[in-house]
Amino acid sequence: MIILVGAFTVDGVLDDVHGHMAHLFAGDFDFAATDLDDDTIRLSARLDGLPVSQEGLAHRLLEANLSGVETGSGAMAPDPIGSGQYALVDTVALGVLDADGFRLRVVDFMLHVDYWRSEGVANLQDMLRSDAAARRVPSDTMMVRA
Repeated sequence: MIILVGAFTVDGVLDDVHGHMAHLFAGDFDFAATDLDDDTIRLSARLDGLPVSQEGLAHRLLEANLSGVETGSGAMAPDPIGSGQYALVDTVALGVLDADGFRLRVVDFMLHVDYWRSEGVANLQDMLRSDAAARRVPSDTMMVRA
């Protein structure tokens, strides 16, 4: 956590939904880092505009998790800070990483969050709107009049 505190501005500290203390980092890249135990931290970055209750969303995010292409070593999950949104979440075992390995892991996390915040969320919202519009259009069999 010391590396993160030195590199990013700490905006606050609060308990997450599981009762762990989460450090909130602000700036160009907002995220939270939570000590899960002496050797493990969780990085999470809320993805605004993706509410957990939105129909059809969970299926698409599970697909993103499946291949890892869109999530890296992290995964899409409900925001552990409790925002009611989805977040990209990555659990990092510090004991197996040296300082450079940890930095690379954080950079990889940031790149995936940047994708979701810049174009991933917008693309997903467009897809969900198209799916909803397609469900509202009557099928050909309903349009035939007798």
